[in-house]
Amino acid sequence: MKSVVTFVAGAFVFTIASLGQEVDRSFLDEWKFVGARNPAVAINGVAKSDDGVFVAVGDEGVILRSENETSWLLQYPETDATLEQVVYSNGQFIVVASDPGQILTSSDGFGWEIQNFPEQRLKYIAVGFFGLLAVGEDGRHLFSPDGVVWENADSVVDETTKKRPLYCGYVNGVFQLIEFVEYSEPSSGSAIHASQFASDLKWSEAKVSLEELHSPGAREATSANLAKGIALLTFGTDGFLISSDFENWSAPDVIDDLLDEEVDTSGGVNYQSAFFNDGIHYLEIRTGFQEIWGVYYKSEDGVNWDRARLSQTPPAAYFSIDNVLYGSYHWGDTTRLHRIDDIGDPWTAQYALYQSDPIIALLDIGFDGKTLIAGERRASGGNGGIWASGNGLAWEFLSSPVIEGRWDLSEVETIGDRWVINATSSSLREVFFRSFVSEDGIEWDWSPDNTMKIVHGDGHYVGLRAYKARATMYPEIFRVFRSSDFENWEEVVLPVPSDLERNFDILFHNDRLWLTSFYRRSAPYDFYYSDDVGESWTFHASLSASESPLTLIGDRFVRIDESGFAHSEDGFTWNSISLSDTHGNEALPFQLPLVYENGLYFGIGAEGEIEVYGETGLLTRHSSGFDGLVFAYGRAIAFGSGNIAVSPIAPWAESTRLINLSSRSWAGTGADSMIAGIVALSSEGTLEQNNLVMRGIGPSLEDQGVGAFAPNPRIHYSYNTRFNNEVIAYNEDWGGGSELSDAFASVGAFALDSQSADAAILGSPVRDTITYVNVQDDEGGIALIEAYRLDGANYEFFNLSTRARASEGENSLMAGFVLDGETIRSLLIRAVGPSLAEHGLEDVMEDPVLTVYSGNKVIASNRGWDNSAIMKHFFERAGAGQLEEGADDAVLVVTLNPGLYTVHVSSESGQSGIVLLDLFDLGE
Repeated sequence: MKSVVTFVAGAFVFTIASLGQEVDRSFLDEWKFVGARNPAVAINGVAKSDDGVFVAVGDEGVILRSENETSWLLQYPETDATLEQVVYSNGQFIVVASDPGQILTSSDGFGWEIQNFPEQRLKYIAVGFFGLLAVGEDGRHLFSPDGVVWENADSVVDETTKKRPLYCGYVNGVFQLIEFVEYSEPSSGSAIHASQFASDLKWSEAKVSLEELHSPGAREATSANLAKGIALLTFGTDGFLISSDFENWSAPDVIDDLLDEEVDTSGGVNYQSAFFNDGIHYLEIRTGFQEIWGVYYKSEDGVNWDRARLSQTPPAAYFSIDNVLYGSYHWGDTTRLHRIDDIGDPWTAQYALYQSDPIIALLDIGFDGKTLIAGERRASGGNGGIWASGNGLAWEFLSSPVIEGRWDLSEVETIGDRWVINATSSSLREVFFRSFVSEDGIEWDWSPDNTMKIVHGDGHYVGLRAYKARATMYPEIFRVFRSSDFENWEEVVLPVPSDLERNFDILFHNDRLWLTSFYRRSAPYDFYYSDDVGESWTFHASLSASESPLTLIGDRFVRIDESGFAHSEDGFTWNSISLSDTHGNEALPFQLPLVYENGLYFGIGAEGEIEVYGETGLLTRHSSGFDGLVFAYGRAIAFGSGNIAVSPIAPWAESTRLINLSSRSWAGTGADSMIAGIVALSSEGTLEQNNLVMRGIGPSLEDQGVGAFAPNPRIHYSYNTRFNNEVIAYNEDWGGGSELSDAFASVGAFALDSQSADAAILGSPVRDTITYVNVQDDEGGIALIEAYRLDGANYEFFNLSTRARASEGENSLMAGFVLDGETIRSLLIRAVGPSLAEHGLEDVMEDPVLTVYSGNKVIASNRGWDNSAIMKHFFERAGAGQLEEGADDAVLVVTLNPGLYTVHVSSESGQSGIVLLDLFDLGE
């Protein structure tokens, strides 16, 4: 049975006075350092899942994920090894890494599990009918039946030889391996070994070929490929060889015959690589002196060759996926992936992994309550990009807000319903200011010229503009403007004279517009507020020059003085916090705190350290290299020059939970009844009464455009698998009672007409037991089952299972659920049709298709699971029953941010059938 996770204080527990609660110190100490990772590295492999998800792997532990080949998310597994190759098998991506030898696995391309094999420098991985083979240097090999558990596979390490694998694949029912071997004893020399690996986990050496290579200074093979019974080896400047039996080899000269005056051979000819795609062998030759060209030849039989094309700056590597050829490019700080639909045509379809400089400086991160937005400066300076993240670990490039000119991004903010990027552009003697504005992070507009800052409150946008009286590096005249629509702006009359050297800052807090101004940095500054967005002003205070200008952190003002920093929730009453250390650490000069959360201040020290302060002073400090902090998803996220560090989920963070479950489908009687099973978990012994709202809605669906609604649904609520017996509660024609109406309103459910024939029950779940909601209708029609957890209830939803007759269109089975909180959540979702036949059900859906949506966006989809060990592990973890081997059911594991989601189950062929939709909470 799944247990409820709670945060328990560890060995180091401290109390913060303002919290009145104990805090797990591991939250402050155990940060995940994403690190300065260069995403513009060589890409060594690409794989595609059954759901159309792409994963690319490369040097420095870089993993990129895409659902459309155009938008790629940078992942950060905890490794910096060179990732050599990736495959998709048994419902998971599997990656092999060289020094140190590692195998990484992931079911969705997001979360990665790492196994270490320190003696295996793994180079290749191949998928066979009965398992997977990972091949390393010097004759070390690993085998796995499922990609999860690995064992040594007839790995014979001969200390007198050095083996370098050139190719590993699954051909004609056996694993095939080609290695280049260098001998140190008894005599120096080299050879090619070709071996076969069958299901008995033993190698049989096919042939030791190329005996002429057994001599000092022998040529070294650079690449190999084996397909359609033809082995093709390249030897760099020494040409290439072909064999169909690993014994008799030939060196065709037809390639030389095809070289013509168009090809510059003055710099020599290098036989670079051999690859195979869609029934065709390809050979690439690099040639040229000052410019590198790739000359491509193709053949179906290895004997007759045709010139395919001549290409400048050819790809560094090739990947064949579903008979589609891809090529990766890597030049310094640029990485691209090309889809090559026809090797004879221009390669115009470019999918950019990273098409300009890598992230070297995250200038700021903003959070709009749903998405982290990061602004970056490019290595070449100016024209930075905008990135988005759903958890602080994986980042997706969205766009560059720069419309024209060269601008450095300085601040990222979420203002009202817009994202605002403040930027600067400088000439030799002047600095210019501008704000870029967007509603989606992709399409950007300009704010009024010279805008340095924009705030939002009381239905208005207020912008601070900077002007210059003469050509200097700093602004000298400030004006404040406001707008209700971001288009029409009017000037706000300031409460102070517009002296040339007067500086301003604006803030919105507690429904007031606040203004600070000072003449010079060494002079005191004044503090004003306005309750009518600048129509009138009230002088508040004059603060000394030893204190910094105040800033707004979360729900309070903060300013620094000589002894520490002070904070105020209303701007009138201030509390000081000393910087003296209470935990044995030497206090360092402190910069302005950037994040306040639940009684803790998260700041950046003078040397770029992450510092955490409580009411008693400094609590902990982390390594340097950071410029700022943001709090999102229950985590503190620090950023700097290419560095990102993410804390664990905060102990006080509201853990995301399922608060609403619903299903919609056809409801009749008997086997056509619509049945929902719900599991509620609690750490408490007794559950409170009447904190679960259940509704069976039919007639009210007419107002939502459903024509064939169930006219008279009725609910049977039971915790016994025998329906209509031992019923806890029953209802039809809910009656319009005030207790139910109030419960609907409290959970945000739409109101029902008091005279409607819909059904509703206010009941109690049964602890740790499946409870059933059975909706029937004698006439039959579309019905909606809803289950709402009332606020404050002492249980959590863990599982929703709905069995119904479904097909496609309006008659498909749909489920909706709401994730409420601050953290991510993983769910196991299944559409079970064929496996139901094993339980005595007839007329089941034979080909269910499962699709998860966020709004109109498809999050994930599956048609036919693959009996993988990793999915069986998730079944066991969730307490879900195992599915029949080889059954054509659909299964997904998804990790989601808080929000509203829907799941659709339909038949691929359009047939009607009984299907079971399962949804299980797997936790964070």
